[in-house]
Amino acid sequence: MRVIIPTAIGAVISLVFLSNLLKWMLHRHEMVTLGLLLGILFGSVIGIWPFEAGSQAGDYVLGVLLAAAGFLGTSLLSRISA
Repeated sequence: MRVIIPTAIGAVISLVFLSNLLKWMLHRHEMVTLGLLLGILFGSVIGIWPFEAGSQAGDYVLGVLLAAAGFLGTSLLSRISA
């Protein structure tokens, strides 16, 4: 219990803080925030696909490149549509 209660309190505080931060970012900088989230989504695909047990250094580089591509793609599309 000496570990579980502080961990649970930290998790709740972190969840509240991050949700408020995300709400503020979406309100102030909607397209950039969506680009960031899309980039994280694209980059995380490498972590689960092709469902291999091990990972190599190239996988991390590819994940970062996909995250950057998602962010840049969304940013460019938002400038075109604006």
